[in-house]
Amino acid sequence: MIRDIAAGESCVIVGRAANFILKGHPNSFNVFVHADREFRKRRVVLEYLVKPEEALRVMETKDKERMNYYRHYTGKEWNDLNEYDMTMETSLFGIRETADMIIEAAKVRILTDQ
Repeated sequence: MIRDIAAGESCVIVGRAANFILKGHPNSFNVFVHADREFRKRRVVLEYLVKPEEALRVMETKDKERMNYYRHYTGKEWNDLNEYDMTMETSLFGIRETADMIIEAAKVRILTDQ
């Protein structure tokens, strides 16, 4: 399904090992987005309404799920930065600014490949 969507239109796919599935796709631009612990904790509390005392446990559980999913379906490590075109530290720039930078970087990458 991911390949079909990418073949038909521009899209953003979060997770699902899309970087692995779309490896070699001419317009694929894969970004590993991460943040420091405190930024993530605040986001989990505010965006997902998790109690502050539970936020770290939720983060650790989600990270483990992501790691296991990626390893199961790809045989690779989820956080191996060599598997991505770019990494972004959202706690340095904020969510919206990070998204804007990723969009600009993707435009440059796609234009230079043509």
